[in-house]
Amino acid sequence: GGRMVRILLCFDKFKGTLSSEQVSSTVSGTLRSILGPCVSFETVPLSDGGEGFLATLKGPLNLCTQKLQVTGPLGTPVESELCLCDKTKTAFIEMSSASGSWLVPEDQRNPLNTTTKGTGELIKHAYDKGYHHIIVGLGGSATNDGGVGTLQPLGLEVYLDSPEISTKLEGPFFGRHLLNLKGVRLPKQPLLEGAQVEIACDVTNPFVGENGAVHVKC
Repeated sequence: GGRMVRILLCFDKFKGTLSSEQVSSTVSGTLRSILGPCVSFETVPLSDGGEGFLATLKGPLNLCTQKLQVTGPLGTPVESELCLCDKTKTAFIEMSSASGSWLVPEDQRNPLNTTTKGTGELIKHAYDKGYHHIIVGLGGSATNDGGVGTLQPLGLEVYLDSPEISTKLEGPFFGRHLLNLKGVRLPKQPLLEGAQVEIACDVTNPFVGENGAVHVKC
């Protein structure tokens, strides 16, 4: 009998096609058919902060999941989720679960018409529940609103230019609103006072410029 070979499989998702778990299952099945029974596999899913961020962390960190209806990227309600760790009062939020491109039909994927408001609603929910360490996985979004939409549920007031006077925006802030953004007003109480907010992201794109998110997205 041959010596048992152990193989560790660590895959991120294949964007738009397979999840991390599906990739690992496909690869392990193929290798097993080639190498036979003398091989064992261990799989550890990876994430760059985009789709699959929460799925990657749930098991290893023993997190509980909460479902929440939020504003989707097109401004209509979607069901999203966040993960919570009661011991450390830490909330884990996946931007793509509220504002992701997978929530938008391909023929409607236009960053001028999408918002990150739902991500802000997830953050506010966690903060209001007492989870003041918040880790947000960025990536996989359908949006390019400069994060203004995210700040709306946290109390930011947005004012747009109009023919005569600036008017307060009552609905979600979409990417197209950047063109006539007049100003913003912060709430009297500081946004997320006392909270520690971290982001999980593997890119350093600025917002504008040759390598900026606007140029890449549009």
